[in-house]
Amino acid sequence: MYLLPIIGNFVLKSFDMGKNTKEAEEQKYLALRNAIKEGVDIGIATDFDHVKHLLLLKGNRLKNG
Repeated sequence: MYLLPIIGNFVLKSFDMGKNTKEAEEQKYLALRNAIKEGVDIGIATDFDHVKHLLLLKGNRLKNG
């Protein structure tokens, strides 16, 4: 599922060290809420072969080091 990398990148990019803690936490909460909503709106994957996908990920990992 590709939601976690999107959440991680979006939250990290949107986190500003200059803001106070409450504003930063609120910004991270809103980013997470929006990312989850986007993931739900996309819908359920169909014709997804998890074994094939895992083999592809393992092959890419071995190829890239």
